[in-house]
Amino acid sequence: MRAIMIGSRAVYSEEYSPIANPFDARLDMSSAQMLRMFLLHGLVNHATRKHFEPVSGDSIRKVCLDIGFAPDITLQVLQDLCKARYVFTVSHGPANFEADFIPSRLGGFVIRNLTSNFVFVENTSMDTFIEDEALWQELRSATEEVFRLRKTTDKIQQRIKRVKLFFEHMAARYSDISDEAARRGLAAEWLGNPLRDAEANLSANCDRILQSAVRNYGEA
Repeated sequence: MRAIMIGSRAVYSEEYSPIANPFDARLDMSSAQMLRMFLLHGLVNHATRKHFEPVSGDSIRKVCLDIGFAPDITLQVLQDLCKARYVFTVSHGPANFEADFIPSRLGGFVIRNLTSNFVFVENTSMDTFIEDEALWQELRSATEEVFRLRKTTDKIQQRIKRVKLFFEHMAARYSDISDEAARRGLAAEWLGNPLRDAEANLSANCDRILQSAVRNYGEA
């Protein structure tokens, strides 16, 4: 996973990776940071319905307008999701509001699996905007501590701490959108918080990694 995401580089950067970052819409607009995750989560939810039909670009535009995002912002996110192969248009043409959209298997895998994968979250955290200055300093200190520590098990524990700090922040950021969606009475497919849903799996994944480190390298 790590090799796929970062290639020959030292840390993950979406610009050079075949895997896009779902935690950051890269719009220079902090309120829209989680819009990639929101749209992908909604489309994946639609795809799990018994009688699934593609979601029209116009309905996506209206959903985003309801929660406060202008059409040009929504279109940019849809285009980025298609470029990342997380979402396709039914016609396989360009993303626009006249098109109909479906999530890809990769998009579904990101929402259902990779958001609770330690390696995926750790790598994407390295290329995600952190608005909270205090948290950014805490993450920076945790990273410095990872490099300072010598024992592998200690390093793993510190990396887990850093991942959980990042994940909790992003889950809280997503709540800003999900709460507004609920307040606006959007359809059930657009509601909920996929990061809160993934918390238990991420914690279990971290526990397995730590247990493996202890078996191989000894107690911290």
